[in-house]
Amino acid sequence: MGRKLPTQEEVGKSFDNVAAAMDGGSDLACAILGAAHIEKHLGVLLRKVFIDSPAIIKSMFGTGAVLENSGAQNDVALILGLISAETHRNIKLINAIRNDFAHAMEELKFDNLDIANRCGQLTFYQSSPEGRAEAAKRHGRDSKFQFKTCIALTALCLHLTTERAKRSVGPELDQVMELAIKTIWSQLPRSNNS
Repeated sequence: MGRKLPTQEEVGKSFDNVAAAMDGGSDLACAILGAAHIEKHLGVLLRKVFIDSPAIIKSMFGTGAVLENSGAQNDVALILGLISAETHRNIKLINAIRNDFAHAMEELKFDNLDIANRCGQLTFYQSSPEGRAEAAKRHGRDSKFQFKTCIALTALCLHLTTERAKRSVGPELDQVMELAIKTIWSQLPRSNNS
């Protein structure tokens, strides 16, 4: 049976729980939960713009399917023009951080040099010079804070993009195709035998 695909409302409502778990949990939990939350937002965004075809959507997003993971979803969202190159880059970094944690042979922390360097590359954290200066004063170079901030801002960006997104042409396409076929058919030369 496959996993249930969450709705936009469910993903939006889950952020408080995700944020609390990221704050109170281990660094591993923070990385995995944050990345999973972004993956859910990406899936919701793509399903909003794809045509309304539940069977095809389920086959595209199900276990082992082409859009099961956020890497593929991130790329599709970029090539459809739904997200910016900056958002795409941030999501790639979030996924890389998640993978570093998930596949480590020993316990990792956000203060690990490689993790800290990746977190330092997250650009939403650096949204404005005033924001950077204020955050640096309050948090120093706190990689976990940078990661959580990027998760929150990326989730908000994806949520707002989903709110504004329009579904691709669906049933209207059938009507257009029917009219086109009738028009073409009416202009075809008639045989003398009919």
